[in-house]
Amino acid sequence: DNKHTIEEADVVILTIKPYQVDTVLAEILPVIKGKTIASAVSGLSLEVLQSKTNNEYPVIRIMPNIAAQFGESATCISFPEKDREKALPIVDLFQNLGTAPVIDEKLMDAATVLGACGTAY
Repeated sequence: DNKHTIEEADVVILTIKPYQVDTVLAEILPVIKGKTIASAVSGLSLEVLQSKTNNEYPVIRIMPNIAAQFGESATCISFPEKDREKALPIVDLFQNLGTAPVIDEKLMDAATVLGACGTAY
């Protein structure tokens, strides 16, 4: 049950397909007051996520990769400056899984492609 799990969390990490975003947000938004949303949804910009959440939540965009299971992920992270305080613990979390560079959001789509195929080489 998404709602019950989220009630116990400080951070909500969205790891869903883009077409699922509206359905999942409709289910969880009523129970996530005061929580940070970290999105690994491919192609979902911070601007769109902020719009879908009525700008009521700190939002962070993350793009981990499969190498996280070996502690070798390069998880690119982007966030609005206003959410820096809430984002830094997320950066720390993903640094435990490899490296977690903070990048400009305009580079996230390219980082997504590199993260997805770079581990193959």
